Formats: sequence, C-alpha cells, structure tokens
Amino acid sequence: MRRMRKVYDDAPAAELLGIGFIGYYNALGIYRCVARQALQRAGIEEPRADEWYRRQILLDVLREVERRGDQSTLFQVGRELAMVTPLSPEISTFEQIVAESPTIYPRFQRNLPGHDFIRVEREQAAWLYVYHTPWPSQCIRGFLWQMLRKFRPDAQLQTELVSGAEDDFARTFRLTWRA
Repeated sequence: MRRMRKVYDDAPAAELLGIGFIGYYNALGIYRCVARQALQRAGIEEPRADEWYRRQILLDVLREVERRGDQSTLFQVGRELAMVTPLSPEISTFEQIVAESPTIYPRFQRNLPGHDFIRVEREQAAWLYVYHTPWPSQCIRGFLWQMLRKFRPDAQLQTELVSGAEDDFARTFRLTWRA
C-alpha cells in the first residue's frame, strides 16, 4: 500500500496567484471535478488569473489525486505550470532555469514561510536541487521536464533522489540531462 505524503499541511497564509492555480487546474484532467468541488467549498466559482487564492485549496486537490494513485496527473500538473511560467528574456538555457529556480519558485506564491524554498547547488556535471516545499515530487519533475523541453527538446532529464524520501517536505534531487 502506498504511503501518503507527510506534508500537505500548508502555511495558512500562503497563497497562489490565479494564473498558477489555473495552470494546475487545466492539467487535472479527470480530477477537475475534485478541484471544482474544492473551489466551490472555498466560495470560488471560477479562478481569475490576477487574483490570489489560498494555496492549501490546491494542495488538498493534489492530495486527493495522489491518494487515488495517479502520479502521471501530478507530473502533468507540473508540466502545465511550466507552460504558464513567464521567464525573463535573459533566460535562454535550461541551466539558467535550474540556477534561477529559487527566484522562479516564489513568483506565483506569496506569504511563504521561511522553511518553504528551493535551493540549487552545482555538483560537477550535475545540479543538486534542494526542495523544501509541500508540492509533490512528481509535480516538480513535470515542471523541470517541460522547462528542459523548451530549450533542449531532444534531451533526457534524470532525477535521482539523494536525500529525504519522495513524500518528505525536505528532499534533494540530483539533476542531470543529456541529448
């Protein structure tokens, strides 16, 4: 039996910008009805791109998707977020995406607690992606995979868990990619 994630209890004040919320929603496929019910319980009929929403609403939906064992939907959710993430014109490589992740991550969020962050470190030919967030691992893999596709469509991304567990709040992945 699959173990549930330890961390889905989010900081009560943490919020997600509507454009990110909509990106996640669009990727939920058959789980949109779960998201719609969660939105309605929160008094939201239709999320708007420029408004802020409690992040916990979406985390609850992702918890339900994970409870049902659908890792591919979680991966797709990360891909969709990558497609709506605006990048500065100076970013022209996947390496820059990885290096800038600590500033890209909070772009759609606010009121994050100090322990909720992404840090990256160069390790020879790889990058260590230190990931202290409540988002499922498959979401971040989908995000990174889609970002890699933007700059290197034929490349393959490898993510190796080197610290923590897949369902821990604090995880570290070693990232490598090749054509």
